Order: sequence, then C-alpha cells, then structure tokens
Amino acid sequence: MNVPFELLSCIASELGSIDLGNFRLASRACANAGASFIPRYGLSVLNTSRDIKELEDVLQNPRIALNVKELRVFHVQWPVCSRQEWETHHLLFGGNGRLQHQFPSTASVRQLSDKAFVAYREHISEQESRRYFDEVSALYTAFSLLPNLTSIQVSNMHEYLWNPKSNRRYYKLQQSIWISPFYSSDVTRTVEAVSLASKTGTHLGQLAAFSVLGYFNPEDLHLGPSDTFPHIQNLDIDEFLVCENEKSIRSFLLRFPNLRTLSLKFRGWMPAIGIFDSTHWPSLTRLDVRGMWTSEVEFAKILETHADSLTHFGMHDSSLTDGSWQGLFTKIRNLERQPEITLSGDLSGTSESETLYMGSDLVQHQMSEFLHDLNVAWPFRSSVWNQGD
Repeated sequence: MNVPFELLSCIASELGSIDLGNFRLASRACANAGASFIPRYGLSVLNTSRDIKELEDVLQNPRIALNVKELRVFHVQWPVCSRQEWETHHLLFGGNGRLQHQFPSTASVRQLSDKAFVAYREHISEQESRRYFDEVSALYTAFSLLPNLTSIQVSNMHEYLWNPKSNRRYYKLQQSIWISPFYSSDVTRTVEAVSLASKTGTHLGQLAAFSVLGYFNPEDLHLGPSDTFPHIQNLDIDEFLVCENEKSIRSFLLRFPNLRTLSLKFRGWMPAIGIFDSTHWPSLTRLDVRGMWTSEVEFAKILETHADSLTHFGMHDSSLTDGSWQGLFTKIRNLERQPEITLSGDLSGTSESETLYMGSDLVQHQMSEFLHDLNVAWPFRSSVWNQGD
C-alpha cells in the first residue's frame, strides 16, 4: 500500500482514540502517521511501576513526546489477597459476579482463574517491591521527556471503576488480574510523588497548571521547607481535608508564589479560620472556593488583599461562622475595583433565616442588583424570601 503520508495523517486527525489505535495497527506507515495524534487529548498513566515504565517507552518517540501538553497520573492501590480471598473478594471483576462473564466450560474457568491469579500475584509483587524514591525518579524521568507539558493532574480512578472500558490500559490490566483497585479517594501519596518529581521546574519549562482530583490531606504531605513551585500559575484542589489542618493547608498554598488562578474545595464541616492569613499572590486574577466555612472578616480580607489583581471571585456551598452575608456583600459592593462574582449552592448564614439559596433565579437576580447598584437595599429578610418563594 503506497498512500501519501499527508493523506494518512489527514485520516488519523479525524479519528477518536480507539479508532486511532486500530488505525495505527494497520501498517508501519499508518503507525507513523498517527503517532503525533496520540496525545491530542493528553496522556494518562496509572501510578504503578509497570505503567510508568510503559509511559517512558512511549515517550521515546519524539513525535509523541513533543505533542504531549497534559498528563494525568492516576492513584491506584490494589487489595493484597491470598488465593481464597482473591476468589471471593468483593472487587473481583470490579464487583461483578463471575456469572456475568462468559466462559466456555467449567474446566476453562479453572484454567483461566489460575492464569489470572498468577498475573495478579506478579502485579502485587511488583507493587510491593518498588521503592518510593524509585517511583519519584521514574516520574521525574517521564516528565523530563515532555518539553511541552503544560498541565499535570493527580486523580483517583472513580470515573473508570464503573466503566473500565473507557480506559484501555486499565481495562487490559483488570482483564489480566481480574480484580479492581480500592475505591479510594485519598490521593495524597501520589500528590507527594508528583510534587517531588516536578518541584524544580527546570525540566518542565512550560508546566503552568497543577490539579488534584480526589481527597487530599496536606498534613500527610512530606515536602522539604524549600520545596516550592514558582512555575505553577494555575492550581486546582478538588477536596482539601480541613479538620484542624488550616496551618498545613496554608503552608501548602504558600509553596505556589506566582498563582494566577486558584480553585479550592474544602471537605469537613469545621471552621477554616486563618487559611489565607499572610497569603498574597500579586498576580492572582481568579479565586474560587467551595465548602469554605469561615468568618465575614476573613472572606472580606481575602478580597481586599487581592483587590488590585482579582477579576473573578466564586463562592459555592460555603458558610459563615460569624458576621453576616449582608455585611460581606456590602463590603464587596464598596470595593473600588469589584471582581466579577459567581455564587452557587447554599450560602449558610449563622442562622437559618440568613441562609441564601443561590439555586434560585430570583435570589441570583436580587444579589446581582444589590452588587451593581449602590442605591439598592439588601433584599434578603427571611428564609422564605431567601428561597425565592
């Protein structure tokens, strides 16, 4: 088959990830033509020694490595079982019974089961034998092969545990060892490994965004006092554990001195007092907080500290420990340079009558009028009115 490279590239550019993989299997010419389109939607890697090694092998192809801009690192941890425990584990086949899987005969079930358990034990042995700093070093090597990487995300596997076929490499591994990883939200250990592998930024000149999708406890993060990330401009933490971790959260945030956008979600109904004390990002233009429970004074201090740069402030499902929403939004309205305000969810006051239900179109309209017109009086007087009834 003598098809021009340009035509093969044009065909490859129109294919989705699964079709692209099949297209590249057709011939060496198709494989070469489709290589540069592999990272079109970013690459992902399971936090296992085997998968990180496979990523390194893939990145030896410069046409792939040069085109990778986004990398997603999945935190995974498998149960360690004896043969009997493995055969009856609730995560076998991702929680689906064997009857849902078609086997030719009873004899083949035993044969396939023996093969799958051998593969499982090999996989677990690899995981148990790897050393932590070997993992960090492997990630560092992988990152060093990505000169145009702009974004790293550390993520749990939740979206794939119920739909394993949507991640081909994870699905292939699950089909080999039959068992799925724990349904774990805590990605702290992988956040630490990725942070250590990328902390200098000297080998990641374009890296500007870092995000964490999953539960993250900064109290369990072990970084040196000088480990900072001045190259990161966009930080998104999906679920910070509060529960008296204010000091460790603040220390973590101060490791990113040059932020332009910051999005934080807090987990745990505990007052988050002092998280933003002594924090100032001169270039911060966008700040979004979700689930934050603090005082009117601290909310106002955040905005006043960043008044010169902030163009957008989002507050979602948050609560006041003291003060009032009227006091806070009056201060926001009176700012000389008021940022665009986005509000959603329930904004809980110090009493039920002071709670604002921002899912109501009426409440949103009333709030917008109040923020943009100094002559409009505070419109929310009771819980009934706040709900827009």
